[in-house]
Amino acid sequence: VVGPIFFESLLAKGTNSKETFIASLPGIRTYASLKDYDRPLLTISEIVILFGALTAWTEAGPIPWLVAAVVLDLLYFALAVAAYTRKNADAKAGLQNALKAYEPEFYVYTSRPDDASYQVTMWLPYLARTGKKFAIITRNNVPARALAELTDAPIITCPKSADLERTLVPSLGAVFYVNASSRNGEMIRHQEYTHVYLGHGDSDKPPSFNPTHAMYNRIFAAGQAATERYAAHGVTISPEKFEIVGRPQLETVDVTAELPASGSSTVLYAPTWRGHVDETMLHSLPIAPRMINELINRGMTVVFRPHPFSYEFEEDAELIRQIQTILDEDRTRSGRQHVFGEAAEKDLSVIECMNLSDAMISDVSSVVSDYLYSGKPFAMTAVSAQGDDFVAQYPIARASYVLNGDLSNLDDVLDAILETDPGRQNRLQYRSFYLGDFPDQGYAENFVSAAARMVTDAHNDVAEIEEPDRATENAESETDTDGDADEHVGATSADETDSLEADADLTDTKSPLGTLSLTESSVDEP
Repeated sequence: VVGPIFFESLLAKGTNSKETFIASLPGIRTYASLKDYDRPLLTISEIVILFGALTAWTEAGPIPWLVAAVVLDLLYFALAVAAYTRKNADAKAGLQNALKAYEPEFYVYTSRPDDASYQVTMWLPYLARTGKKFAIITRNNVPARALAELTDAPIITCPKSADLERTLVPSLGAVFYVNASSRNGEMIRHQEYTHVYLGHGDSDKPPSFNPTHAMYNRIFAAGQAATERYAAHGVTISPEKFEIVGRPQLETVDVTAELPASGSSTVLYAPTWRGHVDETMLHSLPIAPRMINELINRGMTVVFRPHPFSYEFEEDAELIRQIQTILDEDRTRSGRQHVFGEAAEKDLSVIECMNLSDAMISDVSSVVSDYLYSGKPFAMTAVSAQGDDFVAQYPIARASYVLNGDLSNLDDVLDAILETDPGRQNRLQYRSFYLGDFPDQGYAENFVSAAARMVTDAHNDVAEIEEPDRATENAESETDTDGDADEHVGATSADETDSLEADADLTDTKSPLGTLSLTESSVDEP
């Protein structure tokens, strides 16, 4: 009994060690986590100790207790062997060779420590369509294990910079980033690759014009509005970095010409989360119960899909439960089939929720840009500002009906999105400005072809750079070391780099509609 107790803390280090998590990579053997065994074994230890005390108290003799103690020792020994074996497995040592054999052409990279798997999974079907081999790189086991449940793509956790270095193989050409987390810089410093910022949605929130995006080689933008948003907020980024590709996730959105003849019958309410700073405190959940009750009074069926991060805040989680209770009670009373809870948040995708609805109420969120593609009316709640000030801060509001944060114009806005829709033509002219001037047919292929080209061009660039280097090395071996060869190396590299920059595919940044801009006068005006 003393032995396991003595070694418990040491064993805990082995079972909870932060090993590199690798999934679905051919040639690498992976193991399930051992940390789930810690607590059960501790419980068994306590039971054995109590059993020993009981046998002493009843004078039953030591044999049963010793047998139990030996069984406990064997369990601890088995766990220790498993922890030692796995800790010294050749997963890390064999990672680079396995990746060389697998030959990934690009990586999808996320350095968020939490489970924000949706930021990755929203891109995977379209990146897979490129026909290029890829793997997913995370910097923490939490998102890696979550992603392993959602995709068959290889996933590799690289908690340390040394682990990241092992993933840099000759076949790699490009890296795609789904967020702007600070640890992205550890990969971006490897400038031999093309680094492409994807993000995880288009909105007028500050994360969509983060100055750190300038460090990426390319920024994929849904539409012209996304490229102008930076300058409109005083962020200067070279125009050639932008590539307008649309939002491929919208290819399955049902596009409609107008409201149903009898008006809307189903409304999607999709609030954003509160964020961690005042600038992103744009959620409408605190005023939502009144909105939901008014929609019910008007006979609407409600699809309620809150942002998953809202559950991290108890106050917001309570509001979500309150809204769900309102909808559940009305469903029982009226028979209207409101969609909420797991049905809206798990069983259906956000696009499927959009397709169920005739209109939407949301906040400053990427959901708004996505819903714009459908052509259906929507309202944005003005929480941080009112009227013209709100529109000035969040220009996409020009395509919406603005609902005041105090709900003073709730009736008028609901009349507009449910019955009259007077701003339809104004809304439709902004669609291509925000989501790309592409035809609906084959809409997602604009992204797929651009992503494939990034990878292909990256490989070509590396080949063009390496070829002069090899020629230079051969010349050096055949000439006297008088310094001329070194000068030639420097000149060749600089010329080659200038040539590559000159040949880069530049994106035309002229607004597709000519008259639209994020500012009333000029996009160059901050």
